[in-house]
Amino acid sequence: MPITEDDKLAAAVFARGLLFGFVRADDVARWADRRIAELDQPPEWLIDLSLVQVCDPMEVAGQLKRAGMGIDPELVCRAIYSLLPDISPYTFSQAEAFALRLYRITSDCLDCDQSHELLAITDGLNQNFEIHRLVKPDATDATVLHPVQQFILEHRNEELAKLLDPVKWWLDSREELTQSRRGAEK
Repeated sequence: MPITEDDKLAAAVFARGLLFGFVRADDVARWADRRIAELDQPPEWLIDLSLVQVCDPMEVAGQLKRAGMGIDPELVCRAIYSLLPDISPYTFSQAEAFALRLYRITSDCLDCDQSHELLAITDGLNQNFEIHRLVKPDATDATVLHPVQQFILEHRNEELAKLLDPVKWWLDSREELTQSRRGAEK
């Protein structure tokens, strides 16, 4: 069975997710299990992917990258953006690290094409933190945090998120710690 365009897109997103650490291998395996259950004759690569938990994530990322070849890089970015978390509870430093991560992921997806609008936007979001620190230290943190949150809200696509379900944006340990602290405070 040939690979569908939706599965190619998911593979391209998951490859970058594993490489950049915002997707966990066990989530990808659960996605593959879901796809296998939906298909009468699942392709071998999906069956292999459902066993990803016992494989090296970088090897799996390479396989996924090959499976996702030929997908429009902008569509890959937009699908990744569908997984972005709510950063409203983030500290300034966490949001700054997140904006840098977002820029690096976008740059990788778009092959560093500086003429692309999404790369220019994410670069601007990232640079705003540097400018805030150096040039406008008296400005409020909301000045740079709000545009990042707005970008996330504008670029979330529920249809793409459903395609990637149950994969979610994985928080690194600093993000998880802040999330759990804020949850305990409420």
